[in-house]
Amino acid sequence: MWTWISLGTAMGAFYLASHGFPKELVKIGFIASIVFLGLAIWHGYLYWRYLGSIKRVLSYWSNLELVWSLQTSLLNAKTTGAIASHSYRVLPRIWVYREKEKFFFKVQKIPGSFEEDLDHLSELVGATLGDRWEVVGKALDPSGTWFELVFGLVNQHLRFTPKVLGEIPQPAYTLKLMNGVSIDLTSLPHLAIFGLTGSRKTSTLLAFIAEVLPTSDVYFLDGKGEFSVLSSFIPADHFASSEDKILNLLSKLIKIMKKRAKFVNEEVQKRGVMGLTAKKVGLKPIFLVVDEYASVKASFKKPKDLDSLMLQALMQFRAYGIFVLYASQSPNSKVLPVQMREEFGTYILLGTANDDTQRMAFGEVATTGTVPLGSGFYLTKTAQMPTPQRFEVPDFYKYGLNGIETMKKLYEMGHKVDNINKILKKG
Repeated sequence: MWTWISLGTAMGAFYLASHGFPKELVKIGFIASIVFLGLAIWHGYLYWRYLGSIKRVLSYWSNLELVWSLQTSLLNAKTTGAIASHSYRVLPRIWVYREKEKFFFKVQKIPGSFEEDLDHLSELVGATLGDRWEVVGKALDPSGTWFELVFGLVNQHLRFTPKVLGEIPQPAYTLKLMNGVSIDLTSLPHLAIFGLTGSRKTSTLLAFIAEVLPTSDVYFLDGKGEFSVLSSFIPADHFASSEDKILNLLSKLIKIMKKRAKFVNEEVQKRGVMGLTAKKVGLKPIFLVVDEYASVKASFKKPKDLDSLMLQALMQFRAYGIFVLYASQSPNSKVLPVQMREEFGTYILLGTANDDTQRMAFGEVATTGTVPLGSGFYLTKTAQMPTPQRFEVPDFYKYGLNGIETMKKLYEMGHKVDNINKILKKG
């Protein structure tokens, strides 16, 4: 503002001096010109420092209306922390530019504000941008003086909706979360799904099981017996729900792990190559599905013994191609101890959840609004800006691929090959 005032003052003074007004106005014009030049240099430095390129400066100027709208929202804000105490009567400096279908914001952290205000600020920016945009990154910059937010277009086609059976299976050691979003389990081992009854948690878990059935062996710690129907084609000893069967199953998997460790070490010696993994030596992935862990623990006389075994499994299995798919209503540490929770590479939280539940799942609040049925948020530990992203539950219902026959066909896809190989070896 002062830049334009000084420019206007200089121009006005020179104009009046040239039209018969007192010559002292020339001196005022020169002083105003020097002020304008100093302010222009200062602003040029700020543009270079915070935007970094001519393209971004032009984008900033073209989105000034957005900056003004956001300033109005901040003035009217009534939330927590500094926003509550000041209502942003002291407006922070805002930088914004658009690049590759994303909006990048830098909002000055005013004195007295807290890091927690970042969650509320992202809601305000989201409301200003509209429904077409969602937060894909937010952080406090290393200096601790700027809030940084990134907003991207909401992708209306994220939901994985296979049309035919052949679209469901994924490459070994890979899980497809959504269209365009897959995770490599060798770098992101173990996945946890949280969601209350009715959030489609079981549908999500079944979709992931369907994806890996053709290429993997799958075992179940089934707290409520929801997956027992799969025992019509998956061997019965792959399922456990009582204490003795759970202990036997975990012991079996630990033995398998030790055999795999021995095999990998032998391959290292044979090939003379360090850093070999189960995937690199051709071992088939193994998945342990843990459904409703609270119910599984309830079957134990000493639940902490199960926690110790599961922690050992989470820490040691991943190196040898054995992964856990975990599902529970809540990430509460009373059910899932913090040490266990930290071993997962990917977290999914379905449905609407309060701030405390979101912090337990992600370490931060993903949204303060209502989440539609069949949606949620996910977080992976390798994200460049580690912030929760939108998640859509896979839809196997639309094209009739949600039945038990689909699961059976997927299982038979891979295990027919296994049976043929066994016959050939015997021959």
